[in-house]
Amino acid sequence: NSFCTLLVGAPRATMSFPGASMDASHEQAVMAISAPSGEDPGRGKRSSRMPRPRVSVVIGLVCSVIVLCVAALTLYITISVSLQTVRALGEDHASALAANARVAVENYFALPTKQLDGLAAVMRQQDHPLPGDDPQQTQKHAHDQYWSLLFNAASGADFGYAVAAIIFADGSSAAVYPAGSDAVYGVTRAVHEWPRGGDMSMFTYGVNLTTGLTVSASDLVGTIPNNIDGRSTAYTTALTLIAGSPNSGLWYQIAVYNAYGTLSFMLPALRPLYNGTGTFIGLGVIAQPIAGVSDFMRAIPRTANTKMFAVDARGFLVGSTHAVPFYTMEIVSSSSGVVPNGCASSADTSTDPNRPVGIGCRRRATAFTEYPPLAEVARDAAFLTADENTVKATTVDGEAYFVVSMPVRNAYRFFGLNIVLCM
Repeated sequence: NSFCTLLVGAPRATMSFPGASMDASHEQAVMAISAPSGEDPGRGKRSSRMPRPRVSVVIGLVCSVIVLCVAALTLYITISVSLQTVRALGEDHASALAANARVAVENYFALPTKQLDGLAAVMRQQDHPLPGDDPQQTQKHAHDQYWSLLFNAASGADFGYAVAAIIFADGSSAAVYPAGSDAVYGVTRAVHEWPRGGDMSMFTYGVNLTTGLTVSASDLVGTIPNNIDGRSTAYTTALTLIAGSPNSGLWYQIAVYNAYGTLSFMLPALRPLYNGTGTFIGLGVIAQPIAGVSDFMRAIPRTANTKMFAVDARGFLVGSTHAVPFYTMEIVSSSSGVVPNGCASSADTSTDPNRPVGIGCRRRATAFTEYPPLAEVARDAAFLTADENTVKATTVDGEAYFVVSMPVRNAYRFFGLNIVLCM
């Protein structure tokens, strides 16, 4: 009891014999003896002070945090690398498709230049005179040679040209045109007695491509006028452009031609022609139709939802795989007036005053809102006319696209053309 009193500072409590209860002071003393140091003996195991955490618990928590951080960082890096890999693969795939399209389009535009070079070689080797100087200019066989040369050129392109022609320096001419999808016709003219009070010597030709049989050209296109000078405004302009380049050709500005009632929006390639004595005798002309460019591009292999466009150096469309047309053509009442930018008039390619005038207009890539990705990237003129393979990633209306701009090369002086592929 004295020991208990010293511990709790309380008077000795009265204790009963077995079966009796301890008084309060004695109970407190017992609690003091059994309680850990610093613990309130009055509260026992219900102490408000938390026990100190063990070192192993702290280390475990720290390790858990570190593991979570490493996992989050690893996930971030994995996602970033994956996105970069996907982007790299997308860019490579888009570039591969664009490169394939570029080669195909280059071949498409190379064929007319090769055929014109071949025509120039023939004219030199055979020493062709001007038709007006040929004493046999009224004989059919003299005209047949030109029909044969041009028919073979058209045949080499599956008769897909808008026109294959020779415009002679004296006003004579020879040309082959398509008549629908299953026939072609030709017209050859030698000046003969025109314009000295007489008529030109003219012969016409026609072939049904399905049967291979000859047909009347007038049955295909109606009446063909006799006296037409082939030296149009476009011819005169072309002479200025090729001056000083006797052995090279060029691509003329995109033009509209009214071939006896059929309007054609076309891209003409030109080549000066000389005979064996080096005398200039005229221009060889082969024109690709704009509609044909688009048809050709649609046949180039590509992935689903991939669109391709051909865009010239001024930003106007030349070809497209999109379903919406990018050009319009119409007959107008008069050839007078300024032709709008991006448009062409058949008045520049015809010397027939009785032939209706057609106007063709193309749209800028920036205005082709039917396909927003093109309109978006076309705002960057440097990208649109890039002189090397250039890839751009863009997002339009929440959709991500890879867009490639790739230049098209040609042996002739070109108007500038890029393939723009969007996927």
